[in-house]
Amino acid sequence: MEALAPPIPALPSFVGSPEPFLWSVRGDASSEESEEFERRVRAAWPGTVRLVERLLAWPGSASDVEDVVQDVLLAAWRGRRTFRGEAEWTTWLHTITVRRTRNAARARSRRERWFGRPDTDAVRDAEAQGDGATPPMESDEVRRSLGRLRHADREVLVLRYLESLDVEEIAVRLGLQRAAVDARLSRARKRLGELLDGGEMLR
Repeated sequence: MEALAPPIPALPSFVGSPEPFLWSVRGDASSEESEEFERRVRAAWPGTVRLVERLLAWPGSASDVEDVVQDVLLAAWRGRRTFRGEAEWTTWLHTITVRRTRNAARARSRRERWFGRPDTDAVRDAEAQGDGATPPMESDEVRRSLGRLRHADREVLVLRYLESLDVEEIAVRLGLQRAAVDARLSRARKRLGELLDGGEMLR
């Protein structure tokens, strides 16, 4: 059975607060509906920002992450009445986050084809936590390697090893069958290992 990597401590985010967005939509719905949405967004905010950062491979620009997070929240606000409670609200929001980040990654890829790839060595260093050791999956070497993968490969690795989701949970968020997720994970682990000189980190 595949071993799950230890939970990764949340990185300090460079995207400050959901309050400007919440202020912008306040008054567009009933007070009760708005308050419930605000409560949920505040609770989900740190995890949403962290997920976008990871899926975008820790971009050096705060605006890259902020733009996607704002897009995610706007999509959630506009689609709030489609949430039926069949899954957890955070699962529903995760699904939106994955899709919107995928769109942003595709747009970035198109820009890079036309204008070249920006310098990504300015990626933020993780702040020291605990004994100061950097978790393996958050090391600079792994970050750079994840950034070189196809977005679809990075997506499944981030969800599995950084967000600590099991295969069934990943399948829900990606809209795939379990077998397809297993296949993606196997392929992505192999590609990451090749970039890490045959590293055996992910098992």
